[in-house]
Amino acid sequence: MPSGAPTKEDIEEYLQKVRDSIDNHRFHISMNPKRPDNRAFFATYCCTEADAAAICRGLTYRDFSKCEPSRNQYNVGQLLYFFGKKVSLNKRIDDGTGEVEVDIYIKFDLKQSGTTICVSFHQATFPINYYFNSHAD
Repeated sequence: MPSGAPTKEDIEEYLQKVRDSIDNHRFHISMNPKRPDNRAFFATYCCTEADAAAICRGLTYRDFSKCEPSRNQYNVGQLLYFFGKKVSLNKRIDDGTGEVEVDIYIKFDLKQSGTTICVSFHQATFPINYYFNSHAD
C-alpha cells in the first residue's frame, strides 16, 4: 500500500491479491493454539473453512477497518489488514435461535510469496470501526 491514507482502490487491489491466493489454494486460516478465538468460532457456528474463504472472497473496500504493522518478530515490515463482515449463521448446537447475525472480525497477513494467512476469523468482541464508514449508510 502506498504511504498515506488508504484509498478504496488500494483496498480493492489488496483484496484482489487475497482472492488470487484463495483461487490458487494459497489461503490458510490460522488454527494455531495461540488463536483460540478462531477455533471457538468454528466450534460454535456452522461455518467451514471453505465457507470462511467464500466470505473472505466477498469482502470489499467497504468492509475495511484498518491496517497496522505486524507485531510478530518474524514479520517485521509486514502490514496486517483488518476487516469486518456481518453474516447469518446457524449455531452448531441448536439453541432455538435459528440463524443469527454474526459480526466477524477478519485479519489478513499477505505474504510476499502470495500466500494469505487469515490470522483472525472469529466473532468480533468489540464494535468494528469501518474506515470508509460504509456500514453506517
